[in-house]
Amino acid sequence: MNDQAVDSTARTGGCSKVLGYGCLIVILMGVILGAVVWTQWRGWTADSLRSVAEEMIKRSDLPDAQSTRIRERINGLAEDFENGDVSTTQFGLAMGLLMQGPFFVKIFHDEVVTRSGLSDDEKAEASLTLQRFARGVSEGSISTTDLQESASGAKNQKPSDDDIRAIIAECKTKADNAGIPEEPHEIDVAGSVDRAIERALKEGASAPPPVAEDGG
Repeated sequence: MNDQAVDSTARTGGCSKVLGYGCLIVILMGVILGAVVWTQWRGWTADSLRSVAEEMIKRSDLPDAQSTRIRERINGLAEDFENGDVSTTQFGLAMGLLMQGPFFVKIFHDEVVTRSGLSDDEKAEASLTLQRFARGVSEGSISTTDLQESASGAKNQKPSDDDIRAIIAECKTKADNAGIPEEPHEIDVAGSVDRAIERALKEGASAPPPVAEDGG
């Protein structure tokens, strides 16, 4: 079990480099995904998800109504997983989709861009670009693969200012190519969380159960 945990942590470290967001939240999310394989830890995993989600919400500047909706939706997912009403496959899909959607873009903006050394003008441009990019992801004209590719410009777990500029530039290119209007657009982040979870529950229900590895 310890070897599996170490392997899971290693994969998480690589992922955080690709996504350019090596903060504690992503590390904790990796711990959750690693723990999913042990179904007897459902309660612990559910509690960890609640804690991580709460931390992410606190670190964002989402309106209270959006925060409440996200909190209730994720708490519901955690409770259903703890009770066995949501499978490990469904749970894992939900976590993956949440970390590839507008919620991630919002956290990246609030946690990384606003705390960077970019000038006020650069931050304002980055904010507009990320709104356009998140809109494209939400509307389906920008894929989650594009989201990962755009964030792959970061060379370190904690993106430098140059890394952030490169990510924003790539996001702008993706938004331009997708024809997203160059105008502010308020994303329904809570709605995107709802859609991600619903998609995971639907797709996970039809997926074959994971094959247990031979512990011997």
